This record gives sequence, C-alpha cells and structure tokens, in this order.
Amino acid sequence: MNIDGRLMYIIYIEVRDKEGKYLGTLEVAQDIKKDRSGETLRRIVSF
Repeated sequence: MNIDGRLMYIIYIEVRDKEGKYLGTLEVAQDIKKDRSGETLRRIVSF
C-alpha cells in the first residue's frame, strides 16, 4: 500500500482470549520503502 509516497506493509491480526472469544483486531504497519536491500520484504514473505 502506498501512503503519502511511502510503501507500507499492513497486516491485520485477530486477537482472541484463552477461550477463543474475539477481542478485536491488531493493525501493524511498517514502512518498507526505506529498506533498499529488500531484506524487510524477504522477511515478510517468509512469514
């Protein structure tokens, strides 16, 4: 996703309690444009 000229990787993670009850969603955003080596993208793809 491109936000204000920055290449952003965004992931949404479902959060549940020990019994499996849905508690909400965690959003994680990372600017990956700065990483010219591609290392961040390789880590994301292998996730």
